[in-house]
Amino acid sequence: MCNQVLGPDPIKMMEVGMSCKGLRVIGIDVGKRMLDVAREGVRAGERYSNDVVEIARFVRSLDPERDIVVFERSGGYERLLEGQLAEAGIMVAVMRKMLVKLNAAVRDALASSNRLAPAGSAAD
Repeated sequence: MCNQVLGPDPIKMMEVGMSCKGLRVIGIDVGKRMLDVAREGVRAGERYSNDVVEIARFVRSLDPERDIVVFERSGGYERLLEGQLAEAGIMVAVMRKMLVKLNAAVRDALASSNRLAPAGSAAD
């Protein structure tokens, strides 16, 4: 399910029923000083300062009809980003830290079992 943020205040967030087909996912690791950005289909990552000017530059590079930005709450360091994305009408999906950790644990477990399985086994 995709969520569109109507404002930086979680009370103003609204879930929008839509198909996620055709959307380009942009993941952001939000830090106190920096935003590390990974765009779907692009190998090289990008880095922006977590400030008004740099976030505005990043937001201008997005397509409101196609892009969905995904990040997790980061102790308030995401507020400026979230506000500018909302103002620009960019779709946002905020991940819960527990789901991010669970996803990483499952991915690591699967990678580990694939390395240990003999070729041609059920793990392939």
